[in-house]
Amino acid sequence: MNARADVALRRGLIRFYEGALKRRPVFRYWRELDASQWWPTERIAALQFERLRQLLLHAQANSPWYQGTWRVGGLDARQLSKMADFTHWPVIDRDTIRTHRMAMRASGGRTRLIQKATGGSSGVPLQFDLDSDSNERRMAAWHRGYGWAGAAPGTRQWYLWGSPPSSTADWKKRKGRLYDALYRRTTVSCFDLSETTVPSFAESLARTR
Repeated sequence: MNARADVALRRGLIRFYEGALKRRPVFRYWRELDASQWWPTERIAALQFERLRQLLLHAQANSPWYQGTWRVGGLDARQLSKMADFTHWPVIDRDTIRTHRMAMRASGGRTRLIQKATGGSSGVPLQFDLDSDSNERRMAAWHRGYGWAGAAPGTRQWYLWGSPPSSTADWKKRKGRLYDALYRRTTVSCFDLSETTVPSFAESLARTR
């Protein structure tokens, strides 16, 4: 089997896994992104405004923290009519999320939240939450971006990643290795990078190539 056919087969397996087995609409969202990128600027701007308005309406209706904070600030998402109106909304920084993360979560929803964290390059990792749909749209944008670079799903990839191995349970590590195998990815931790490990990292990259 040549390399192109191998990538096509692997991509088919990934589509089956994501769509049929996991029932995640990642590839549907990817198709939507591919289509919308060619829309006229006005149509894209209208979609951006409506999606952002719906997000704020959802937060206002379901998040205790946003409800209270916006009420005190005299803000009402129902009054949004143009993009410039969003300039009145406060910017949320890292310290605000750290302090009010639990109250920021939507109440009464059935959506499973996925806990995430930044790599800690600022000194302290930021813990935050994504719902499953947000994460699937994120994955779709990720696939599209990597596809632009010639590394769409199924293409061999090598990652120098920023998650400390010590913070991950063994079963999650095994699951991650299986997931990497499906996507033909090799992932190594930048926390293991040192002068003595550089040769082994270079060997790993060469094998992946």
